Amino acid sequence: MRSDSTISRWKHVIMIVPVVYVLMLSFLVTFGAALTSGFESIPVDETAVTIIGMVVITGGSLVTIALPYALYRDISILEAAGVTAEWEPDRTKFVLTAAFGCFVPGLSPLVSIYYLYQRRTYAGIR
Repeated sequence: MRSDSTISRWKHVIMIVPVVYVLMLSFLVTFGAALTSGFESIPVDETAVTIIGMVVITGGSLVTIALPYALYRDISILEAAGVTAEWEPDRTKFVLTAAFGCFVPGLSPLVSIYYLYQRRTYAGIR
């Protein structure tokens, strides 16, 4: 595996965090509305909704937990490729903030969006 910014596959994990977060929120809002109305407003089986909810929440949790490691690996690959000359990302700050995001709702997507913006500005994101 070449170690340049175009080959880093960890950026895909970082990119998926906001998408999964929006999916989780939309499902929780829909599920909450269905619960408050007694599943009468949504004509689906309660078991199917519960299983889909478990899959979405589990997937979102796994992606959120993987974010600190993905940031660590992506920054390492960028540093090894030498593309962080004008932008020196503070690996510790990004990783600890992402880890803290596992406990603070909404922080992980913000960290990933900010990191991807900085990465695109200084290193490219191809």
